[in-house]
Amino acid sequence: MEHYKRYTDSSRVLFPVMDALFIFGSFRIASHQVQGNWKFEGVYPLLFAVFALLWWTLSRQQVNVYRTDRLLSYTEKLMKLVHGFLLHALYFLASVVILNLNWLSDKYLSIVYGLSIGSIIMGRFLLTYLRRAYRRHLAQPYNRFVIIGASTSGQELYRFLTSHDPVSNQFKGYFTDSPVSKEVRQLVQGSLKELKAYCKNEKINEIYFALPLDQHELIQEISRFADDHFISFRIVPDYQGTMRQNVSVYYYDHLPVLTIRQAPLGFRTNQVPKRVFDIAFSLFVILGIFPIILPLLALLIKLDSPGPVFFQQLRPGKRHQLFPCYKLRTMRADHGRAELQATAA
Repeated sequence: MEHYKRYTDSSRVLFPVMDALFIFGSFRIASHQVQGNWKFEGVYPLLFAVFALLWWTLSRQQVNVYRTDRLLSYTEKLMKLVHGFLLHALYFLASVVILNLNWLSDKYLSIVYGLSIGSIIMGRFLLTYLRRAYRRHLAQPYNRFVIIGASTSGQELYRFLTSHDPVSNQFKGYFTDSPVSKEVRQLVQGSLKELKAYCKNEKINEIYFALPLDQHELIQEISRFADDHFISFRIVPDYQGTMRQNVSVYYYDHLPVLTIRQAPLGFRTNQVPKRVFDIAFSLFVILGIFPIILPLLALLIKLDSPGPVFFQQLRPGKRHQLFPCYKLRTMRADHGRAELQATAA
């Protein structure tokens, strides 16, 4: 739930305009503090345009700060805004250094960034507060929802919705025909056959489908029921239940990508200790054991058959890239046939 491709029409227009006004005001105040007047001329309008365009680009493409939905906490909103400004400062200040813009004073940039960050964060939080106050006091007070299926996806959805907006989200229960754990059983409201009657009696607003996606007839049936009774019907993909095995889900922007087989070394947390062990153990063997046993092994190889002590062989490595592997020779090398495979003596 981190990546959204679409936003409400109001947020797509309101936030960029609001941010531009805040940034413009920051530039004007910085000019007054540094130059002693309110003139905004020369290269400063161009600098403002570059500053604002860079912020819009990073905000929309990298950190998604143009989200107003109630499922983002204030802490998450703040972290996204700070992340966006850190990226902005990195790119913008790097450009200042590369282009050798020495005429830009540190005081000027500090005032611009300080006022821009403060005003945008305060503006974003004020709009979020007003939106939530509107939903709490003027709009429909509660979003009453049920979840079909107590799968892993369904349980994660329940925890997410109830923890991020417990005021607006009112969970009414699971509906499932499958056995569930003792902890989840107390939250089960009934079977799938009891779902429709319950939704009509309790005035449910949203139905979340968290069962495997191969149940096409059930999905179509509930979708028609939801349409007939003005209930929002949403599907939470239960990839693990659909594939009947563990599935990792990654997002390329808004596009979910399923990975069925994940190599253990595909995770950075496994790569680092593996690399440390490889280097430490190899150094121990090379420095501590090889000096003792290598002369003995080399003598035995020479006495057994003529040829070098070591031989080189190409082996496939990561992404099938070949690398040279050096081994102690254990077979004869004087047969004169380069393509001959290993054979019994």
